[in-house]
Amino acid sequence: MQSDPSITQMIAASRSGDDAAFASLFSAVYASLRQMARRRLSEVDGFSTLSTTALVHETYLKMLGSERPELMDRGHLMGITSHAMRQVLIDYARRQHAAKRPQRENRLAITEIDIAMEDPVDLESIDAALTKLADVDPQQAKVVEMKFFGGMTLEEIAQTLDISTATVTREWRMARAWLRRELGGT
Repeated sequence: MQSDPSITQMIAASRSGDDAAFASLFSAVYASLRQMARRRLSEVDGFSTLSTTALVHETYLKMLGSERPELMDRGHLMGITSHAMRQVLIDYARRQHAAKRPQRENRLAITEIDIAMEDPVDLESIDAALTKLADVDPQQAKVVEMKFFGGMTLEEIAQTLDISTATVTREWRMARAWLRRELGGT
């Protein structure tokens, strides 16, 4: 999401209870969310029936949950968005997989994570591996989630997690190696 001072102001106003500011926030970041969703959908196979608009709207609904989230800043918003988009894509993949077991079209090649494997890995396997990684190292799991599902750069992740870019780079390398082993790569 682009750096826009009005977004920061809307987040601050929303935190102080301004419902109009919270409503305006979604409109302000809508284009960025669509761009993020379009990138995610173009990078994964088996999501031809899920439109960019549907992914954005489902992500927004997932972000809201049962109540409005307490947003701290733009980075926090990006983190929540990445996590919500991951959940929507995982839920969608599970529904697809349950409906058509086991179709190769519903497999996801995770070239973004740069894991060399003979066969593509399905999204459910990635989710299970990320859940295991979160048990071992929550920060590495967050880095993968923000990079893979949120499309964030290493610099954006560093800012969001309030750590150095060098630390994010190191965590990203270690997480990739761990995922490669966990998902059966070499």
